[in-house]
Amino acid sequence: MSEVNGVLLSIFGVVLLAWTGISAFVVASRAIYDRRRRSLRRVERLLDRRLREAAAELEGGEAVVSATLRRLPRGTVERVAADRSNPEWLAEPVARFAVECWGERLVRSAEGHTGEATRWRRVAAVQILARAGHPRTLELLSMATRDSDTEVGVQRSRSSGACVTWARPSCWCR
Repeated sequence: MSEVNGVLLSIFGVVLLAWTGISAFVVASRAIYDRRRRSLRRVERLLDRRLREAAAELEGGEAVVSATLRRLPRGTVERVAADRSNPEWLAEPVARFAVECWGERLVRSAEGHTGEATRWRRVAAVQILARAGHPRTLELLSMATRDSDTEVGVQRSRSSGACVTWARPSCWCR
């Protein structure tokens, strides 16, 4: 009987350790997600306030926005600029800033992709370039429509008429 108890105790220990590890992973992942989300909300509030102040002053408005955005990580700036749910008053200046700082990198990302992760990077890069009014946007969109990857689609944005891309085969531009 003691041998069976030892085996059961060992199994219980392994299950307990696995449960603890999975729980710790879930809690840590959620904390990271919440921290990023709070950061994005803070950026939106800050930009809203700064853009309203800059619009009132009209002089040095871009400098105020650039100074604010320079303090943020590139990924955060690109996420705000590429997110289609963000209003144009927020996304356009952020996209212009992203193109100003990392334009060549965005163009390289928009020119093509090799896998799943780079596909989404390409989609985001084309969205950012389109919102910023980059001169190569139409060329890059044309490349996206000719791409052999059927997951990359093109559509005109409802709000500004700018072209944006996303991954969905049923949404091809006519």
